[in-house]
Amino acid sequence: MTCLQHPPNSLDMNPIENIWGYIKDIIARDYAHITSVKTMKQVVIGLWNEFVDNQWDNLIDSMLDRMQAVIAARGGSTRY
Repeated sequence: MTCLQHPPNSLDMNPIENIWGYIKDIIARDYAHITSVKTMKQVVIGLWNEFVDNQWDNLIDSMLDRMQAVIAARGGSTRY
């Protein structure tokens, strides 16, 4: 049996990190003035719900490229 070697906690292999990055960028740009936790939760939920199907599809479709990039980087950082 062959054991597959891979980085155990590679953020490059977790597309959800791209979604959080997207949301973080919008919050920093448009909502940095918010100080209420309740309001910020509403903003985050709203941005999450606005994430459309083709954006999810693009993240899923990028998985092969992500895997190849992690392998090429020998577990190091990639552009993802």
